[in-house]
Amino acid sequence: GTIFVRAAAGSAHPEAIWVPTLIATTCSTLGAVSAYFLLRKLPMFKRRPEQEEFDSEAAQSAELESIEAMKIPEVQTAEPMGMARGIFVAAVVTASFAGMALEVRDLAGAIGVGGAVKSVLQTWTFPFLIGGLLLLGVARRVPVYESMVSGAKEGLEVSARIVPYLVAILAAIAMFRGSGALDLVIDLLAPITSPLGVPPEVMPMAILRPFSGSGAFGIMSETLEAYGPDSFIGLLTSTLQGSTETTFYVLALYLGAARVSNGRQTLAACLTGDLAGFVGAVAACHAFFG
Repeated sequence: GTIFVRAAAGSAHPEAIWVPTLIATTCSTLGAVSAYFLLRKLPMFKRRPEQEEFDSEAAQSAELESIEAMKIPEVQTAEPMGMARGIFVAAVVTASFAGMALEVRDLAGAIGVGGAVKSVLQTWTFPFLIGGLLLLGVARRVPVYESMVSGAKEGLEVSARIVPYLVAILAAIAMFRGSGALDLVIDLLAPITSPLGVPPEVMPMAILRPFSGSGAFGIMSETLEAYGPDSFIGLLTSTLQGSTETTFYVLALYLGAARVSNGRQTLAACLTGDLAGFVGAVAACHAFFG
């Protein structure tokens, strides 16, 4: 979605944020996982005794019902790829890498080998990902379309169970923005972040992204229109939109669907991941875009 918005805003290279987004996402994932394992050792995040007990058959029944509703169908054993499919997959992969190598050779004379590799990674990584998923499905004889439809059906069933939780979190987000608290936080952080290479214009995205996906999307659109999609501010804002997750929305989604009332260290680990993703996005954008 972010790439399409950048294209609509007139970006010359809307896919340029792809590699920085992957870097920021990796930093976010590593930060969240590390925080989870470190925080679970603290006494305040340890499992409470009453959480391990089920006092009634109703509680047991509710948990079993939740687990059964979220149960993932068994994955069928993949059939052998076969010689014809193997040749087809190998030919596509070889042709793709050959094309990428030729483009690096053509660009190396103008912008150097390093610049050529960086440019090709930004251009080719996203098509490689999509094509690789399709090739994997072909190689393993997976019915890709049927699998997508099955996943969409399960998503609708989960959505019906989480609506109350989403209404609550969206109302809280609207109050946060409407009260002026967001602007106050931005003003307080600007003197600290500016010397670190983070423009103040990007801070609304960094702060609002964990709270509201739609709000962050709107901020990104406004930022791209005001400063240009290919400016450093526009590139960093787009990378943040594409790399970090709407933390509170996701917690409401999954904890609500699983009927979990005490997430323990989950929130702290998620926010740590958001911070790591923010740092990774800033570093990656400075490395790729200056």
